[in-house]
Amino acid sequence: MTDTKNRPEPANSLRGRAEDFIGNRAACSTNKLHALSPEEIEQTLHELQVHKIQLEMQFVELLRTHEKLDIPRERYFDLYDLAPVSYFAPGSRN
Repeated sequence: MTDTKNRPEPANSLRGRAEDFIGNRAACSTNKLHALSPEEIEQTLHELQVHKIQLEMQFVELLRTHEKLDIPRERYFDLYDLAPVSYFAPGSRN
């Protein structure tokens, strides 16, 4: 049986949750936005851009790690699941 708790959420579902989260905070932040000076707005925009780039870099690194993990998984899949005979692995419960 597969564990559904550890499965990643689809991107559109995650985006919907994020938009709901922002929507709940929008009323408060809109009033605060008008009170900010142009310098503060510029600083906040800069911080958001830096954060966005950091997230993109983390995502690329996550993809690289995922690709590295796919190689041994495929190797063991070929070794165990496509073998013409059965294997017994101590400690396995399947």
